[in-house]
This record gives sequence, C-alpha cells and structure tokens, in this order.
Amino acid sequence: MKIKELFYRIKTPVRASVFYLGASVVGKAVGLLTTPYFTRVLSAEDYGKFSLYMSLLGGISVIVSAFNSGSAVYSGLDRSSDNEGSYIKGVWYVSCTFSLLITSVLTVFSPFFGLDRKIALILSLQIICDGIVATSLCLSKYKYRYTRVFVISVISAAFPPLIAAAFIRKYGGGYVVRIYSLLAVSVCIAACALVSIPKSKEKLKMSEIKRIVKSSLPLLPHTASNALTVQADKLILSTVMGADALAKYSVVYSLGAGLGFTVSAISGSLSPWIIRRLDRGDEEKISELVIPMIIGYFSLSAMIMAFAPETIKILAPESYLDALPALLPLTLCTPFTFLSTVTTVSLVHHKKGRYSAISSLVGAVCCVVLSFIFISQFGYLGAGMAMLISKIGEAMTAIYFLARCGVRNIISSKLFLPVLLTVLSGIILYQLRGNPIGRFSVLVLPFSILLYSLWKGKALLFEKA
Repeated sequence: MKIKELFYRIKTPVRASVFYLGASVVGKAVGLLTTPYFTRVLSAEDYGKFSLYMSLLGGISVIVSAFNSGSAVYSGLDRSSDNEGSYIKGVWYVSCTFSLLITSVLTVFSPFFGLDRKIALILSLQIICDGIVATSLCLSKYKYRYTRVFVISVISAAFPPLIAAAFIRKYGGGYVVRIYSLLAVSVCIAACALVSIPKSKEKLKMSEIKRIVKSSLPLLPHTASNALTVQADKLILSTVMGADALAKYSVVYSLGAGLGFTVSAISGSLSPWIIRRLDRGDEEKISELVIPMIIGYFSLSAMIMAFAPETIKILAPESYLDALPALLPLTLCTPFTFLSTVTTVSLVHHKKGRYSAISSLVGAVCCVVLSFIFISQFGYLGAGMAMLISKIGEAMTAIYFLARCGVRNIISSKLFLPVLLTVLSGIILYQLRGNPIGRFSVLVLPFSILLYSLWKGKALLFEKA
C-alpha cells in the first residue's frame, strides 16, 4: 500500500516519463544485446547498408513528424477535445499524403543514395506505417495513457531485431532480413492503431484538413532541418569514407546517442505539461525543471566515456574502436538536443514557429558544412564535432529567439560550473581510455554532479500530500 501510495503521489507527467523511459530502455537494451550478434554475423558492408537504410528512414520520419506528432498535434487535440476521432483521421490523411509525396521523390532518386529501388519501396511503406503509429501514440501521450504507449513502444523497438536475429540464425540472410522484420512489426501495429481510432461524431471535413496543414506547415522547415542535422554526418561520412566506416561510426553513434532516446521519451510527457504551464504563465516552474535536467544530461554524457572502450568491444569486433574519438562530442549533443526540444515547444506555443525553423536551419547548415570540412580532415572525430557544434548553434539560436518572446530564464549562469566540470571530466576519461582504474576514479566527479541535479529536481517529482 505504501508503494502504491508513493506511486500515485508522483506527478502524472513524471509517471508518464517513467513508463516512456522504461519502454525506451527495453528497446535500447534489446538493440544493444543484439548488436554484437549482427556486427559479427553481417559483414561490415552489409551492416553499413542497413545503417544507411536506417539513416534515411530516421531522416524522413523526422521530416514527416511535422504532421503526425509534436506541438502542432497537441494543440490540435486541445482545440478538438469534443471530436478527437475526426481530428486524428485528418492527421492520418495529411501525414500519409505527405509521406507518399516525399517517398515517391526518394524512389526516383534512390540510385543517388546507393539504394535499390525495391528497398526504396519498402522504405516508403515503412514510413507510412510509422506515421500512423506516431499519430496514435501522440493521442495516447496527450491523454497520458502511458501503459498503452509503453506496450506499443516496447513491441516496435524490441520485436524487429529479435525476429531478425532468430530468422538469420535459422535460415541465414543479409541485412534485408532486418528491413523486412522491421516492416512486418510496423504493419501489424499500424493495423491495430487504425482499428482503435476513437469514433468521431461527424465526418472529416476539408476545413479540418486545411486547419491541420496550416498548423503543421510552419514546423516543416524545423523538422526538415532537424532531419538534415541528425543524418548529414552519417550520409557524408558514408560518401567520404565508405560503408565499412559508416558501420563503425554507427555502433559508436548508437552508444553516444544512447541518451537521446531519453529526450524523446521525456519530451513526450513534458510537452503537454510545458504547454499547460505556459498557458498559466508559470514559466518559473519550467526553468526549475530544465536546469537540473541539463546538468544531469551533461553528467551522464561524461559518465558514458568511463565504460566506452569495454562497451564497444562487447558490441562489435575490436576494429570498431577506430571510431571511438567521435564518442564524447556525440554524447555531449544530448543536453543541447533537450534544450532545443523545450525551446521549440515554447516557441510554437507563442505562435513563433518560424523562429524554431530558423534555429533548426542554423543547426542543419552548420552540420552539413562542418561535416564536409571536418570529416575529410579529422575522420570520425570530425563527424562528432560537426554534430556537436551544430546542436550548440541550434540551441543557442532558439534561446535567443525565445528571449525575444519574453522568456528569458530557461537557462542561467548556474549551469556554467557544473557543465564545465563534466565536460573536462569527459575529456580526461577519454584520455584515460587505456587505463580502466584511472577512468573509474575520475567517474566520481560527474556522478557527484548527477546526484546534485537529482537533489535539485526532487521537489518537482512528487505531488504535495
């Protein structure tokens, strides 16, 4: 009873975050556990081709998310609370139409990306299914149906690699087995989402379609820029250094961006909360939560370096350690990604979506330009540095525009010292990559800062008795 009482004292957004994080942890754990098998059973070239496929899928999914997830959908649900079924149908219609448009262009230009036409068609169907699932999850997150989100997220993340591993083990096959496994699971989940749509009181009207397009279009430059920022380093690295290099970088990237899944999980529960706080004019509460979370993310980013060499050796053959220099800048991207997510929600709420698009464009341009310059000069480290600098530029630009909207206290000078200490500890941990005892000794510093951030944020976790 005490445990149950404690659970329900936790605020609803926090409970939702726990479930979303739990689903992400399960999916990430299955991915990490199956990675050693795939990196050894597939050739480096095959693993690189699958990484390229996932990069294109991730990039296009981010672009399409302007229509099927995020702030625009949450605001639309807020306006259409009495007719959610009709609104969700409208979002599906717009999302699928735009997905077909962008994937048809991809199919035409598939040879440019080194993609087989058949694989490009599979990618198109995958994107459409993912858009349907994303819209359904958006509704569930808005209503804090976190158990449903948990189940769907775990199935979509964990089942494809497990199915692919079982199939390859018994029958053999290359990277296409992973692609088909991913598609099969997505089709099943999308079919269930279509069946479970809420019954609408009235038919879908063209005026509703126009309203959805109008509210989502301002986010399109933002999502397109984000897609370019997230995937440009991998696409350019593949072009400059080849598929084998992309395979090595992808393993290190999955470890460095491991914290990134928490950003999407937490933002899914925090975005409605942030919107409601902004409606009340209670911006101080947002700052009280954001600052300790940023400190915590920096601490976790540095801590990953303490276990990096051993972790990569477990995930892949030792030759994949060539890409280790990229790890620290990649892990340091996470706090800036979280900061950009918070500022985007706030800018959209203030009807300044164009500012969010500009900040994303700054990040995209930086990433593309610096990737071309740095990768040819510094290899794997250059790819990581290009990503980090682009994320910093995007976050700082968004903060500047948010200040012009009157929100000036999202971050403060209190961040400087703990952030500096964690970054320095991360650099030291990398320098001690051949000395496990030394690394674990330095680990005390970022771990202490992490405990400090948790202590500062504890008051926001529980409801008052």
